[in-house]
Amino acid sequence: MRRRLLALGCVVLAVGGAAVAAVVADDDSEDDVVVAAEASAPTNFELSTTTTDVTVPTTITLPVTVPEVTLPRLRTRPPVVAAPTPAVPPPTTVPPAPKPQGGARCGTPSGYAGLGADRTGTAGRLTVTLTVYSCEVYDGEILQNWVYVDDRGSLLRAARIEYGNGAVDDKAPYAWQCQDPNRPHPYVVNASPHNYAAPGAYEVVATVTTAACDTNEEQTATVRMTVYRIAGKRPN
Repeated sequence: MRRRLLALGCVVLAVGGAAVAAVVADDDSEDDVVVAAEASAPTNFELSTTTTDVTVPTTITLPVTVPEVTLPRLRTRPPVVAAPTPAVPPPTTVPPAPKPQGGARCGTPSGYAGLGADRTGTAGRLTVTLTVYSCEVYDGEILQNWVYVDDRGSLLRAARIEYGNGAVDDKAPYAWQCQDPNRPHPYVVNASPHNYAAPGAYEVVATVTTAACDTNEEQTATVRMTVYRIAGKRPN
């Protein structure tokens, strides 16, 4: 085979332990390439190969350097305080009128439906009972009251009722004589009905004085009772 060679070179090949040299001309002639080989090189040869196991790591750890980062300083803001919730006043309600408690609030219940009350005081031979009706008075009502005097051998000298608001009721002496067979027993003093203008609690005081028929010895007894004036109409 003829080739045009553009450069001069020398190639040495090692094949099966024999050296082969090729000389290439650098001119433009179409000379044959001369190949010289050692006479002792064998014409038939075999290539020997050696296999070596190589372990390749599947993971390669590289040194990682994280640069230092300086964060900017944050300004501290004051905490946000919620505005206080305004207090809402409870709705205004009108309390219902109290139910009548009856005479038990003042003493021993008496009179119609037990709305009146009795209280009794004793001194020696004299027993005095104060009765009111009613124990609780409302708008448009008046306090009615009586004093019962039990002193069989005596005459009434004086009876005084105080209503706890400055008002006083003085009663006249007993009209009957000791020998009068029609003399009532006990003797009843009809006190004047009284009106309380302002609501509140008032102490009624009854003071009675008697004198014995035979010796004219006087005896005095006092009875106290608290009554109530309540604003508004009496509930049904």
